[in-house]
Amino acid sequence: MHDHIDTTTATGRFTFNIFASLAEFEREIIRERTKQTLLLLEQEEDWEEGQKGLSADKLQLALTDLDLHDTGKYSIAEIANRLQMLVATCYRYLKHVKAAKG
Repeated sequence: MHDHIDTTTATGRFTFNIFASLAEFEREIIRERTKQTLLLLEQEEDWEEGQKGLSADKLQLALTDLDLHDTGKYSIAEIANRLQMLVATCYRYLKHVKAAKG
């Protein structure tokens, strides 16, 4: 589909400006999320190389993570949000607990 916007008319310029504003807004949101994720990764305790296993607190979070996931009611993103952790951490915890069980 190649609908063209006629920027010689007021309506065309308005439409073009709306799309340009939306694109700029989306880019800024992506930039903010990227910065926030990088800050969270820096602050995450288990970001150090070579760390084995999980602490007792993190093991409890991992078990909660697994229970919520197994119910099928929540997506990984929802679980991570509820437990206030990164989605990648949530997956890592699931992997750790499943490996310990199986």
